[in-house]
Amino acid sequence: MINKKEISYIIIAVFLIALIMVLEKLSLKNYLWALLMAAVMILFHVAGYKILAWRFGSKAEIKFWEVSRFGFRPQYTFRTPVPLWLLFPLFLVIISSGVIKWFSIFSVNIKGTARRAKYRWMREKEIDTAVVASGGALFSLILATISYSLGFREFALYNGWFAVLTILPLGVIGILLATLVRSDTVLMGDYPGTKIFFNSLMYFTFFLVMTIAMLIMMYLKLNIILIIIAAILLGFVIMVSFMDKIMKGTGYYW
Repeated sequence: MINKKEISYIIIAVFLIALIMVLEKLSLKNYLWALLMAAVMILFHVAGYKILAWRFGSKAEIKFWEVSRFGFRPQYTFRTPVPLWLLFPLFLVIISSGVIKWFSIFSVNIKGTARRAKYRWMREKEIDTAVVASGGALFSLILATISYSLGFREFALYNGWFAVLTILPLGVIGILLATLVRSDTVLMGDYPGTKIFFNSLMYFTFFLVMTIAMLIMMYLKLNIILIIIAAILLGFVIMVSFMDKIMKGTGYYW
C-alpha cells in the first residue's frame, strides 16, 4: 500500500515535524521524544488516506505539498515547484517563536482502481473523493481522541491541530484573495482541504465544524464523551443550516 517514494516522504516528514515541535526548546532529549510523537502522528495520518482509499476501491498516493502554478492561465507556472511543505512550516514557527506549529505538509492524489468496478462505477464520485481526502484528518482526530482519553492531552492537542490544518481549504482562500484584488495570480496548491471543499461542500462544512469544535473543547478540558457528542451535533446543525441557506439562495432543495 505504500511505495518507496512515500516511505521517504514519511521519514523526512517525521524529522521535520519533530523539529517544529521542539524548535523553541531544542535539545537532544526533547527532539528524541518529539521524533516518537511525530512518527506516530504521521503514520496514523497516512494510514487514514490508505485505509479509506482501499475502502472506496481507490488508490491514495501521498506526496509533499508543493505549488507548481500561481495563476489560472496556462503560462502561470513555476519552472521548479515551490516546496511549501518545507518553507511554510519553518517560516511560521520561526516568526511566531514556536507558537504556530504547522504539521500538515502532505497533499494526496486519489485515483480509482479496478477493484472499484466490483461495486461501483470506475469513475471516482465527488463525495468519495472528499471522504478519502479527509482520511488523514479523520485518523488524526481518532488518535487525538484516544490520546485525550488516556491522559496524553498535549499529544491529543497536537493531533487535533494536525486535523484542523489538513482540512483548511487553502486553495479556495487563495482564489478568494485573488478575486478581492482583481487578479488572476493565485497559488494553486493540491491540498487535501481544497479537495474536500470542491468535491462536497456539505461534507466539508460538517467535518470542519466538528473538528474545530473537538479541538476547542479539548483545550477547555471537557469530558471526552461530551466532546464527541457535542462536536458531532454542532457539525450537523451548522451543516444543515448552512446548506439550507445555500439551497434557498439558488432555488434548489435538498
